[in-house]
Amino acid sequence: MIPAEPHSTASDFAVQLSGEPSAYYQRLHPWCIVCQLPPMRSLIVCRFRKRPEAEAHLKILRQLMPNARYLLVFDAGS
Repeated sequence: MIPAEPHSTASDFAVQLSGEPSAYYQRLHPWCIVCQLPPMRSLIVCRFRKRPEAEAHLKILRQLMPNARYLLVFDAGS
């Protein structure tokens, strides 16, 4: 059993178990930071509920790894 942190939610627990976010988690966290990888590949680094949180995290990522290419995107889902 994975120990739950005090601020963990059921959707966070689902992400921990499967390794991939559930559809419900993705709908709750539409703001994504995407890392562009060669050739024509991308990887979602993290997801956020609010745009200002995503922008703050993106700013830190760009300071830590200035050579990597990151994008902030809104994932509207299907």
